[in-house]
Amino acid sequence: MRLGVAIISAALMFASAPPALATGAGGTGDTDPAAAARIVRQIERVAPDVVGSTRIPVQRAAGRITAHGTSVSIGVPVDDAGQVQLSRRGTGPERRLSVALPLRGAPRPATVARNGTATYPNTAKATDLAVESFDRSVRITTVLRGNSAPSEFAYPVDVPAGGRLALTKGGGILVLDARGLPRGGFSAPWAKDATGRSVPTHYEVRGDTVVQVVPHDRSTSYPVVADPWLWIDLIDHADWQWSSDFSGWTLMVTPTGWARANAGGYLVGVAGWDELYDKYKDHGLDTNLGSMRNQYICHQQFVAIYSPNKPTWNLDEWRPDVGYWETVNQKCNPGGGPGEW
Repeated sequence: MRLGVAIISAALMFASAPPALATGAGGTGDTDPAAAARIVRQIERVAPDVVGSTRIPVQRAAGRITAHGTSVSIGVPVDDAGQVQLSRRGTGPERRLSVALPLRGAPRPATVARNGTATYPNTAKATDLAVESFDRSVRITTVLRGNSAPSEFAYPVDVPAGGRLALTKGGGILVLDARGLPRGGFSAPWAKDATGRSVPTHYEVRGDTVVQVVPHDRSTSYPVVADPWLWIDLIDHADWQWSSDFSGWTLMVTPTGWARANAGGYLVGVAGWDELYDKYKDHGLDTNLGSMRNQYICHQQFVAIYSPNKPTWNLDEWRPDVGYWETVNQKCNPGGGPGEW
């Protein structure tokens, strides 16, 4: 059964190719393509690459704007009074993250740019918004066009019942459920001025709202581009490989950029294991689960720090279950062999 997992994974990748962009008059189906093009140009000039992600153009149909990535469906608000919604597709419990845009005044309708970005011109004084969809994530981008633009942007979050928002050591945000496990999050914020130089920015947690603070003044080179970047998936994909040296199977796990961005987090490791099991329990992940779980969490908590560029986190099915901290003592490889860092 495991020999077929690589074939299944490849088939899923081809099946999830980016959909064609629905178009209308002027190629966008919207009424302000010039403003949309301007916003996109300003973002593309300075925004960092979304590492490990592919842009997915949104589609406008039946009064909705949506995009469908590799394992995540994305709902984009038709105006800036709505919510951005990420939901995990496929097997396992549904996971959803909903975040409202920073509305100020009357709702502004979305204009879809030619590259598939949903744009919202003039959401506040001297301010535009954009929602960029990727295969496993969403970037909500704010463009501050001048000194009169606000310096704080509030993003209300639908936090799970009993859960909370928590700042990470790196400056990002975790959305925690009632058990304290991450169910999504915001990567550490960034902001760039018109020259590409970094502008100081940070998140603050105010109840169930994430506030991005972007100080700026007349000395700033406008426009300033800033973001929250939202993720819910920790597992990109995984493939089984047979080891003739050990006569056993290894599950080679490729984590998402969001998993790597949260290196060192034990609870992120627990959530990642839960997601890995949900996705692969019907594809061979059904043996020696205690050891496999310990190895995965060890990779999230330690390998991600000491070997941040390691392409895959390799979980060996034949390794003994010696408990979590002994797995850590043996550098994620209990039972012998070189450690993972």
